[in-house]
Amino acid sequence: MPLILFNTKLQNPDLTLPRIHPLRPERPGDPFPSSDVILLSVQEGNILRVAMYYPEMDELERQIDYWNGSGIDVTGLPAAHLRGTRDSAIFGDSLILKPYVRPHAFLGSEEWPYGIWWQRVHGNYYRVIVYRDWLICSEYLMTEKDGQDVTWFLGEGFDTPGWKPFSGYWGGNVTLYPAQGIYTLVPVMEKDLPPDFPEGLVRWIP
Repeated sequence: MPLILFNTKLQNPDLTLPRIHPLRPERPGDPFPSSDVILLSVQEGNILRVAMYYPEMDELERQIDYWNGSGIDVTGLPAAHLRGTRDSAIFGDSLILKPYVRPHAFLGSEEWPYGIWWQRVHGNYYRVIVYRDWLICSEYLMTEKDGQDVTWFLGEGFDTPGWKPFSGYWGGNVTLYPAQGIYTLVPVMEKDLPPDFPEGLVRWIP
């Protein structure tokens, strides 16, 4: 299975796509919500990754991971965010899911703390997620902007023993300070992939 990432822009706003959720009223008897939001999801193990787009703004507005260990396939089910619940969401008639944050390393400062989770995809290319509380600030395929090797301290990923400690900060790009050197990770989109990048390893939607 390829790694699926969300486009930052609505490249294909086809509302018949199976991963798009029709909107439902938040609670029985509530007015039906307006159709100015598109919810798109991808199930990854027990994690349901959800992206929210505003078509008029043509951009990814919000992204949240939800823990869905129920085994229920939510593909195409009507959905709604539940107000006053720290971004819990309801799918179908009654499946309520809460936001989930992967175990992660610390990034930033005490005043502006972030979490960072990463996973090596191929060579010097990593999937990198930056969190602020339970919200995903960014999730990209990334690589070092000057081609410097980062595998020596990032290893195979946060979940795999062997990576080395670092500090750093997030500002769109991710700047990291391991024991030696300064490294800046920059987003890589499909059009930026080199010719020798394995075909089909990463897929962007919609």
